[in-house]
Order: sequence, then C-alpha cells, then structure tokens
Amino acid sequence: MDNSNASASLALGIDIGGSHISAGVVDLVHKNIVSGSVVRQPVNRHAAADEILGIWAGTINDRLQQYPSAAKAIGFAMPGPFDYTNGICLIKGFDKYEALYGMNIREALAARTGCAVDRFLFRNDADAFLDGEVQGGSAQGYSRVLALTLGTGLGSCVYLAGEITNAQLNVLPFKYGIAEEFLSTRWFVQSWQQRTGTAIDGVKELAEMYGRNETANRIFDEFATNLGEFLRYCVCTYDVEAILIGGNISNAYPLFIHQVQQQLPADRPLPVLKKAILGEQAAMIGAALHHQHNIVSTAY
Repeated sequence: MDNSNASASLALGIDIGGSHISAGVVDLVHKNIVSGSVVRQPVNRHAAADEILGIWAGTINDRLQQYPSAAKAIGFAMPGPFDYTNGICLIKGFDKYEALYGMNIREALAARTGCAVDRFLFRNDADAFLDGEVQGGSAQGYSRVLALTLGTGLGSCVYLAGEITNAQLNVLPFKYGIAEEFLSTRWFVQSWQQRTGTAIDGVKELAEMYGRNETANRIFDEFATNLGEFLRYCVCTYDVEAILIGGNISNAYPLFIHQVQQQLPADRPLPVLKKAILGEQAAMIGAALHHQHNIVSTAY
C-alpha cells in the first residue's frame, strides 16, 4: 500500500460473536484486512453491560492506538435483533448480550472511546459476512447468493442485483420450534448434554470426537438431516446460483455436507453449495465497507 494514501483508505471492522469480539483494520481500496491488524478477545455473553462494553471499547482503543487513521469509520457486524440505524440493542431471548437490551450502543461506545458518535456504524452480521465473501471470498463472481452463518445463532441474507437484504430465516418455523434452535451451536451442546449427561463447550469438541465416538457421529448425522430439510425449503424459495455456508459450525463442513447434499431435491437444478473461506474476516470487511454501500438492513 502507498503510505501517502494509507490514512485515507483505512477503517476499523469489528465482528461481534456470541463469545468474542474480533477487530481488524480494513483497507477500503483493496477491500481486505491489513496484515497483522486483527485481534480477538473473549467476551462473556451473560456478563453485565459494563463488562461487555468495557471489553468492546478496550478492543477498539487498542486498534486505534496502533492505527489512528482507522477511526474515520468503525463498522460493527452485529447479531440481531438490533436497531442498526440508531445503534440500539434489541437482543432478548437469544441467550446472549441480554444485559445490553434497550441500550444505545453507539452512544455508549463513543463515551468509552472518545470517538465521535457518527463514526460508529452497525450492520447485521450475516449481511456483513456475505458482503465480505462477495468482495473476495467464495461468493465472488456470483450475482445471486443465499448466505447462512451457522454459529451461536443462525444468520441469513440474500445477495441479488448488487444489494444485500436479510432473510430472517433464524425465526422460520421449523420442526417444533424455529430454525435457529436446530441449526446453531447450542443445539449441538444441548444434544450432547441430553444424550450423555455431560457438558461440552461447542462444536469443535464434537468434531474432534467424530469417527471415534458414536454419540458424536449420531449428533452430526442428525444435524445434517436438520440442515438438509432446511435447505430443501431454501432451494424451493430462493432463485440463487449459490448457497454460502459460514460461521463457526462451517469449520466442520466435511463432517456433514455429504449427507446434506443427498437430501436435496433431485428433480430440479440446484444452486452450488459453497463453504465460506474468509472466516470472521469477511464480517469485518463487510462491516467496514458498510458506509460505502446503500444496504437494506432490518432488525434481524
């Protein structure tokens, strides 16, 4: 990068996960992460508001101390429900960040960091993830894409005609509940608990047992059945060229994708299934680029 233009082309991209905050400096010209600029901090999603906001603000201050010119735009990829226009958290009943409910996160972080209120931009995390993958990841070159983020929750959005809109599939009625209850990390954790009476932290532990633990094998098989049923709805509802799968659960992609593909309709052309390749960097890139786009965002 030409140093004479560096300060004019940087922004801070932040990804808020269910148990972490990641922040990286984004080169807005090349639409990628500045090498060595990413930091990641654990966050207790059940903590008090002051603790959560303190960690978020500390992470921002740490990055801006090293890259002060990135303060021109601080873009957040946030899970919903959230008032993205006004920066107000509406998360309630999703087992995360409920202490922030009703708070103006933009004003709270501006007060804690000393940055101007209007520097903080908020975007749905699935939308940001898809934008990042469209710019330089697995979705590059496609004009019609449905993206799913499988992690602490279920994110979903659609890229059509250059615009990204949220699909709100997390609350789609599914089985005896909603889709997110069956396609998220907490489903894996609860399934293991119900079958064994013991606790695990997440999908990574189960993936490490796969192939040598019958219970882990059955859980992944059941997840594949759930995801296959969900994707049958998706391919019948959305006219897309590709379905992009990201989020932490996608790290175990080889353990379930073959079974999923076998469940898809055989009587119609199907979109290609793609695994996201940029990881959480996609969400950081998409969050930082938000002010350059005219994106339709909703409360989910």
